[in-house]
Amino acid sequence: MPGAWRCAKRWAPRWRGAGRSRRPPGTAGTCSAPSSRKLPLENRELLADQGLCRRRVVRHALDSRGDHVRESLPAGRAELGIRPYSAQVAHPPPHRRRSTGVPSKLDIGIAVAAAALVLFGTMVAATLQDEIRPLDTGAAALVVLAGLALAWRRRAPVVALSVIVTLVAGYLLIGYPYGPIQLCLVFAMFEVARLRGLRTSLIACAAAVVATAAATLSRALVPAEIPALLLAVWASWLVIPWSVGALVQVRSAATRRARQELAARAALEERMRVAREVHDVAGHGFAAVAMQAGVALLVFDEQPKQAKESLEAIQSTSTKALTDLRMMLDAFQRRAGADAGRAESVAEEGLRHLAALVENVRAAGLPVQLSMEDVAVPDEIDRVAHRVVQEALTNVLRHAGATTAEVRVHREQDTLVVEVLDGGVGTEEVRPGLGLTGMRNRVAGVGGELIAHPRPGGGFRVSARLPIVGGRG
Repeated sequence: MPGAWRCAKRWAPRWRGAGRSRRPPGTAGTCSAPSSRKLPLENRELLADQGLCRRRVVRHALDSRGDHVRESLPAGRAELGIRPYSAQVAHPPPHRRRSTGVPSKLDIGIAVAAAALVLFGTMVAATLQDEIRPLDTGAAALVVLAGLALAWRRRAPVVALSVIVTLVAGYLLIGYPYGPIQLCLVFAMFEVARLRGLRTSLIACAAAVVATAAATLSRALVPAEIPALLLAVWASWLVIPWSVGALVQVRSAATRRARQELAARAALEERMRVAREVHDVAGHGFAAVAMQAGVALLVFDEQPKQAKESLEAIQSTSTKALTDLRMMLDAFQRRAGADAGRAESVAEEGLRHLAALVENVRAAGLPVQLSMEDVAVPDEIDRVAHRVVQEALTNVLRHAGATTAEVRVHREQDTLVVEVLDGGVGTEEVRPGLGLTGMRNRVAGVGGELIAHPRPGGGFRVSARLPIVGGRG
């Protein structure tokens, strides 16, 4: 098959149109074998033995490879329904299309309206300035072009500002009447400050101020005694919109950073939640498996019957743990909202399942005494209480070396009290790991309190106080 694959790589880019013009009349719909000098020896033998045409060799080679290889050849891409690369480049998806610099229809409409308004305002202003040079076709062209340049204020703000500054400076140098053409500078400067960096917008603002002020000061009708005042007025026309645009940019950047931080925090919380779920679901089962495996190793030679029972318990416990883990991961993949997966992954959690949980721990070799009152609690409190007991018993199996354990669940007024005590070795220093930290976070999430400390007479005590009413659950 390596020879067929080399043939596929050689002929696949041309298999659609290969050989059509060389077919003799009357042979339409048939496959002609390729020239023997263009195929390796093994492929010539394949063609001779099986009567395969070049197209069938290509198809046979493609069928013997995976989709990731078939996608790399035009024949395979056509068979898999994938558009050619040329079509993807010519018509990319909407979210991948680059900006061509052409303004949108809305921007064009706004620019046309602005040009009409500026021209009308300039004509009105010219009637109030008799001593200034009257308007003509050149003035109208400069005004209209300055208004139309606003169409690129968002696509290419710096270019639009440069064009408008040039037009306004020329308008002023010629000596046409003062008018609303300066408003085009205001809007262009605002967009530059809003869409470009601080340094770029500041340089653009300074250049625009210098150019327009110089053009104004060069006019013969400007009194020589007020150049500073006139420069200040022109500067304010550009500095004020630049300041507003820069402020908008800073606020937008701050909002964007806040959203990114919020998304990162949400992703971190989601990862921690998934880690806690996996830890709670898989950790308890595999802790029981480890303990049963240790028992089986100890009694394998002397008590094979008990070793067999331990192995059967290992099988059932590990199967259940893997099933729960698979269900939880499937729920995470299928979920549409923040809590959709959680509701499905915790379908077998709650105080009503504590008896089964305790039985699993007993089957692992740890005697556990259960004392539980029949208490009606909200669903969230119910799940958290189950998780606390599960994690505490898992820690007993892993670390305590205990011979007995006790689980107590009762109600004190408006609080559900969950306690897990063991008679193990205990430690003077409590080092919180993922399990203990996860328990604290779960309990704190519903407005409760978790206490974990060594017992005075030996062993360890985990106590959780969960508010039945008035909490966060």
